[in-house]
Amino acid sequence: MSEAFDTFRLSDADTAPRLLQTSRRFFDATESAFGFLGYETAAENVRRYRSGRGGLEEYSDAEIARHPALLRAEDENRTHFEARTFTGRTRNDELNAELLGLRDGGSYSFFDKWDFSVPISGPSTYLAFGRTSVTSNGAFSAHRNGDVVTIRGYVGHGFGPREKFDFNADQPGSRPAAVLEGSGEAAPFHMAYDRIQDVEAELRYEPAGSLTLRRATWGAVR
Repeated sequence: MSEAFDTFRLSDADTAPRLLQTSRRFFDATESAFGFLGYETAAENVRRYRSGRGGLEEYSDAEIARHPALLRAEDENRTHFEARTFTGRTRNDELNAELLGLRDGGSYSFFDKWDFSVPISGPSTYLAFGRTSVTSNGAFSAHRNGDVVTIRGYVGHGFGPREKFDFNADQPGSRPAAVLEGSGEAAPFHMAYDRIQDVEAELRYEPAGSLTLRRATWGAVR
């Protein structure tokens, strides 16, 4: 099959119908295998891809919660907010200076975000979403009272804006995918989800001017 795909040309009237049938069978078998193995999201994504409608697929909180690798990525980003954003240790010098130099009784509103590339882990997640990353965007307000600063806000977790279900040249299935896309029987589509959490953190200013996290409470996903 590899040799046939290597010699395929859309203008070849004899070869095109045969390759089209071979490509259909490849994805029929792929979808059936994913379903048999219980990889429901991967199977559904193949069906969406083969519909040819493209567009955007938005995944529910419940769907994302079935993928531990994505939840671990969210947790990594939460840890960065706690350890670096709230303590004024980011790559944003202005944010750091404002938080660390906040006067008693003063307030400061700010934004920050963290990205975590999801490592190749369980097949159900990789086959559904491919090599992906989770971006967490936060909006916060800090208020200082004496040596204590309280930070309140929310964080939205989701895929990056360019995440797509598609087949790159080096991926299994790329050749049959190119055939189906060329015939209008399949199309890549964008993927998105949005899981929002409230957060409240309390920190203490140390004599040297640094901030130490005392607690951070994250709300339920909504």
